[in-house]
Amino acid sequence: MLRNLIMGLLLANLLLYAWGRWIIAPDVADPLGYGDATEAQLVLIEPNEQAKALDSEPAQVGTRCFRLGPFSSAAAAGVISDRLSVRGLPVKRSSELGRIWVGHWVQVLDLPDLAAAREAVKALVFGGITDAYISNREPTIDISLGVFRGRRGAEDVIRLARTVGYTPETIDRYRDGIEFWLEVTAPADQSADLVAMNLGEAQIIRIEERQCGMDSVAVGGNDSLESRARENGSSEPLVVPE
Repeated sequence: MLRNLIMGLLLANLLLYAWGRWIIAPDVADPLGYGDATEAQLVLIEPNEQAKALDSEPAQVGTRCFRLGPFSSAAAAGVISDRLSVRGLPVKRSSELGRIWVGHWVQVLDLPDLAAAREAVKALVFGGITDAYISNREPTIDISLGVFRGRRGAEDVIRLARTVGYTPETIDRYRDGIEFWLEVTAPADQSADLVAMNLGEAQIIRIEERQCGMDSVAVGGNDSLESRARENGSSEPLVVPE
């Protein structure tokens, strides 16, 4: 009798083990649960419809193209090219035949005769303008006081000439040669005043805006760097305070 009781209990335990092992489904992980706080969690969130609508608007992307120059040498163009490249602007270099600006030519024009011109040269040299000489005899008699790359030198000579009784004028002097240009591609919101940086006074710089890949279209330059070149070579007096 005791033996039958023990065998019954053993059989019951075996049936209970089998039920838990093969019949009851295992625990299923909750897909919304985050588990242990120490576990790394990667949560992917679908954007809502409003966020999708905002992100669907394309950004304002565009470029504009400029031509800067002319530069009198490849080295001068290279200096500015490097400065623009540091700013993240793509730059291409080009060259062409043209008239190279030499500087501000300061002159005393239209003396009445050679005798008056010689006397004027003596007075100007005595007044401190040692480079004064008769530069032209026909059709007018003119005296050159020098060619200056910067405005300051030209203005100083004009003041000296005035102290001895003469009023000079200036023209932009040129020579034939090769001009060097920079083709710049910039963001659409970039100001046309690309040369508003320390380029120095020894350069005449012009900005031409053009459609990218198209012929250049001239726009306003920056007269503050140097006087704009006058293609007709007409004289233009510098404004110098008395």
